[in-house]
Formats: sequence, C-alpha cells, structure tokens
Amino acid sequence: MTQNQTLTRTASLVLFSDTTMPVLPSEEVRGRAVMDVDGQRIGKVDDLVLDRDTGRVRFLVLGSGGLIGIGRHRWLVPVDVVSDVAPDAIFLDVTKDRLDDAPEWQNWLDDPEYIGRVYAHFGRAPYWSEGYMQPDWTSRD
Repeated sequence: MTQNQTLTRTASLVLFSDTTMPVLPSEEVRGRAVMDVDGQRIGKVDDLVLDRDTGRVRFLVLGSGGLIGIGRHRWLVPVDVVSDVAPDAIFLDVTKDRLDDAPEWQNWLDDPEYIGRVYAHFGRAPYWSEGYMQPDWTSRD
C-alpha cells in the first residue's frame, strides 16, 4: 500500500460520538468496564472509532481515572486486542502495564504516523495491511 493509500485509510476514521449513526441498546459498549488480561479493571470505553468506508469499529477510546474529566487518561486501543465482549465488560489480551505505556489518546485519527505507533505498540498489523483479518469476536451471533 502506498503512503497516499494509507493516508486515505486513516482519513476515513471518525469518532462514533461525532456521527448520527444509531446503535441498538444491546450493542452499545460505550460506558462498559474494560478489563486487562489478568481480570483487573483498567477503565471504561469512552468512545469508538469507526471506519466510515466500511462501518467497522477499528478502535476503542479507553478512559481511566480523573474527576469530572480532569486528569483523565485516554488511550486509543485497536479492536484487535479485544479478546471478548461481555454484557457488562470488554476484555483485552494485554496487561494494564502494557496499556499504561501506550501512546496517549490524541484526536489525530487522520495521522498515519500516530495510528501506526498505536498499532506497533500493541504488536498488531494495521487494518489496511495486506492479509489483515478482522478479529473473530466481531463475527459472533
């Protein structure tokens, strides 16, 4: 994929909260607890990042700490590190320490370098890379 194609792919990313797309209550994950691989609560889902071209969720915006939004830490987390989605929680296959070391959330969804750093930190290939496979849990009935 060329740099221009990568720019086009990242330019199609948008925060779910910035759209008018409806969501069924049974499919709403914003506000759910997020658990690490050790079962430790590490935050909650603040928002989702969608690929406008496909409608697929590509990232979670995970938030932790703070009071009334002050001092809150946020991270962009690829859906590829989600190991399970339960009615009351989202489970990741990484530790809290791994998350703590991740690049902090920046609303730079059209910046391929930032998006690339996020994927590299979590050891995952970007969704636009050749041979990318959508995570298995997204196709469950």
